[in-house]
Amino acid sequence: ETSLSSSSRPSRKRIRQLVAESLTVDHKPDVEEEYTRILRAGGRVFSVRYPDGTVGPPRVWLDKKNIPGLAMSRSIGDFAVTPIGVVSTPDVREELLDDASDCMLVLATDGLWDHMNNAEAVDLAATFARPEQAAAALAAQARARWIAAENCSDDITVCVVFLRGLAQ
Repeated sequence: ETSLSSSSRPSRKRIRQLVAESLTVDHKPDVEEEYTRILRAGGRVFSVRYPDGTVGPPRVWLDKKNIPGLAMSRSIGDFAVTPIGVVSTPDVREELLDDASDCMLVLATDGLWDHMNNAEAVDLAATFARPEQAAAALAAQARARWIAAENCSDDITVCVVFLRGLAQ
C-alpha cells in the first residue's frame, strides 16, 4: 500500500493538516479477484484458528499440504506457490501529481500498513526533516505496534519520498 499526502505549503513553525490518500489496493487472498484466481489454480485460502482462540489472516495454502500459509496473493520470488495462483504481476496505474499540494509519498510493505493507517504514517513522516529519518521512524513505530499487539513482528520495509516543501 502506498500513500500520497496532499496539503498546503509546509511551515517549520506549525505542522499543517495533511490529507493522506491511498494509491494502491492490498493484494490479500480474500479479495474476490485474488481468491478466485487462487482457487482456479488449485490453491486453498483459509485462516488458522490458534489455541488462544484468535483467528489469523486469510492465507494461501497448497492443495494437499498446509504450507506455505502466505498472507498475500501476489509476491516476487515465491516460486512454490506460483502454480497455485500467487503471481508477481503488479497493478500499475499512473497518478498525476499536483505540484502545488502533493508533498510526500510513503511506500511500504504490509508490515507497516497492518498496524498503521495512511493518515498516521503521513503525519509521523511529516515531522522529520529528511525522508530517511521519516522512513526509519515509521518502521520503528510499526515494529513497536507489532510487538505490543502480537509479541512478534512482520517484515517492515518503508521508503519515504519528499516531493517538495517538507525538507525546507
